This record gives sequence, structure tokens and C-alpha cells, in this order.
Amino acid sequence: PTNAWFQNFASAEEGDEKGKIFQMPYITMAHDFGLHVSQPEMDEGQTQVYEQTSGVSVGMAETEIADGPYAADWDELSFTLGWRSAVSGWIMQAPLVRGSPYVTAEFN
Repeated sequence: PTNAWFQNFASAEEGDEKGKIFQMPYITMAHDFGLHVSQPEMDEGQTQVYEQTSGVSVGMAETEIADGPYAADWDELSFTLGWRSAVSGWIMQAPLVRGSPYVTAEFN
């Protein structure tokens, strides 16, 4: 989708730092094994650079992941990331809602 708030994820190469999703109030980064969520912090002396050093990571074991992250679903205010496991058949999905102070992950 053009001009979507999650467009950085859609256009980023695998493992690319430019794939940060500015969900606000958090910055999220999708990795092969799961999702890292942090609050934006401005580097000292910088005017527009946000670091993503501390935060919370949610995910599956790296040996479990076969496919992901991928865009499972989206609309104007939400974007759902998904991961699949080839080993156990488990699926993890992380629905992100723009402006929401909550981040969740669903395993099934």
C-alpha cells in the first residue's frame, strides 16, 4: 500500500534497519524470529534520529521459524505481522494498531 504507516516494512530488505515500523508511541522492528518493540529515544546532539536500543522482544525460537516475517493482514489503522514454523506448525501473529499503547503476540 502506498503511503501506509507501515510502508517501511513492506519495502525493506531482509534484516534492513530501514524496516522499522513507526507505530507510535513505539518503534517496532520485525526480525526472522519475532518482533522487537521499543520507545523512541533521541540521540544526544541529533535532531531527527531515533535509536532503538532497549525494549522488549517477543518471538519464537530461531530454529522454529520457517517463514516470516510476512504481512498477514492490514487496513488503515492496523497491520498484522506473521511468522510460521516448519518444525511444529505453530503460527505467531502480532497485530499492530497505530497509536495503541499495547503490543500483543498470538500463538496458535
